[in-house]
Amino acid sequence: MSHLEQLQEAVRALVKTNIDGQDFVPYSWLVDLFTREEENIVLVLDGGAIEDYERRFMAKRVLKGGVVTFATLVMMGQPDLIRRFFDRDAGVAGGTDPDRDLPFKRSWLDENLTDYAQPFWETQYMFHVPTFPQGMPHRIHDAEIRLPFVKLDHGPALGKKRAPKGNFGVVTSVKIPPVKRNDADTKVSTRIGICLDVE
Repeated sequence: MSHLEQLQEAVRALVKTNIDGQDFVPYSWLVDLFTREEENIVLVLDGGAIEDYERRFMAKRVLKGGVVTFATLVMMGQPDLIRRFFDRDAGVAGGTDPDRDLPFKRSWLDENLTDYAQPFWETQYMFHVPTFPQGMPHRIHDAEIRLPFVKLDHGPALGKKRAPKGNFGVVTSVKIPPVKRNDADTKVSTRIGICLDVE
């Protein structure tokens, strides 16, 4: 099994399925995996497009701000394309972190990844999943964004007898994956109150 196939298998092991039947990988789990697999990232980048002397530096850049973009490329079997994402704003000191611009617009992908635009467009949403830190204000996501809700409780939210009404509708309790993957097999669960406003 090649280094790329090993890394693809490691990523597949992290996949969860949300209440809509869509696969996703929690961001913190992906970061943990790639941090442990830094040496494998260097070996995966041994495809020719990235020079030997650049691989370790590129792996560090991936960990700093390209984890989601790189995971998308790994699952497509095209990890060397990461260079195009780091080089796109070379005029800025040292370029920019590709994950900052997620999700990538289809027009940019068509222009810069021609043959790989469609697979990248579809695959990026498996990894570009919102997180819900405490105190996060109201947010609106595009329809393509996969919400990491693994269980929707139809009863009252947050253990109350009646579901509270908010400014945007009825608050519902949902279960999301724990921050640390190892907690997934324990009784630790993360619940948040959300207000779904579906038009």
